[in-house]
Amino acid sequence: MKTLRLPEPAASLWRNTRDTLTNLGPPTRPWRIRMGGGTVLAGRWGHRTSTDIDVTLPDRQNLGELMSWAPDSLATRLNASPTGHDNPKRIVVKKELGLIDLNTAPIRPATGHEDVLIDGQRVTILSTTQILAGKLERNRTKNPIRDAIDIVEAEHRKEGRQAIAAASGQFIDEDLDRITENMSRVKPDDYEMMDKISIRPDLRRPPSELRSEAIESIANNQPRRMLFRVNGNALTVETHTIRGEIFVDRCKPNEVEETCTRLGLNNLLARSGARTEQVAEKARACIHNHLDGVVFDTDDPNPADRLNWKNPDLAKARSHPEPAPERPPTRAPRAGPSTERSR
Repeated sequence: MKTLRLPEPAASLWRNTRDTLTNLGPPTRPWRIRMGGGTVLAGRWGHRTSTDIDVTLPDRQNLGELMSWAPDSLATRLNASPTGHDNPKRIVVKKELGLIDLNTAPIRPATGHEDVLIDGQRVTILSTTQILAGKLERNRTKNPIRDAIDIVEAEHRKEGRQAIAAASGQFIDEDLDRITENMSRVKPDDYEMMDKISIRPDLRRPPSELRSEAIESIANNQPRRMLFRVNGNALTVETHTIRGEIFVDRCKPNEVEETCTRLGLNNLLARSGARTEQVAEKARACIHNHLDGVVFDTDDPNPADRLNWKNPDLAKARSHPEPAPERPPTRAPRAGPSTERSR
């Protein structure tokens, strides 16, 4: 099992609170928790510190029994102070080392999390895609500079760019435009926050530049094309981004729906007029009949037609044509105006 070393002071905060957080709920059946947020990314990449622990409870719809008015509140259990966030969906309490953020927000995509060892204890953590999707969702209304910093750092890594592609693919274009427009707005406390989380020196530059780089990364890494290909008994899915980078994953025919969701490809698929069950059925038939080649390509002139086995051209074919040539990018999120704070 992989190990994850959290950055300080979040690492000490976790050691101080983990016994309580991992035993919330009935003693015989504690609630499942998943750790996420920038703390996990900072533990993976080492690009900054973190002062909080973000915990999601995927099986809970209501945290009322842990609110500050409850006899056995989260603040009481942790010997912490309540903050302004104290409602059935989200509770944030403050300790000397930092904040504990407990929430019931839905995780998207729903799959991708994994178990790791933190200080020798097994903990379920969110994937980079799930964390970045959560950060994009937050930027609908809030835009902390640390979110832009995490995206800029992700851009420097192949797995990070793939995660940006999958995270941005969870949103329709109109929502992504609003998110990036809000992300572009420089906040008065940006410099203070950058000092607080001790970002790596090579990342330190004016907040307006960091925000613009994050928005550019989101635009360039958006999924533009998806392609399923059969080779022997293997089914691969290719994600082509607006930048032109290609990410390749493997899956089984019965995993097509989950894979499209995890990789942020459902919006592309919907625009093509095809359904995941059609792709899966065609893939199974190709594998069964030893037909190697492209099963489905959103760049086909009529992509859904390729999935129609009643089409005589497809029924007679012993192999599938190669994908159509790349088309130039069609659109990208627009960046809103930003203003830089003078120091």
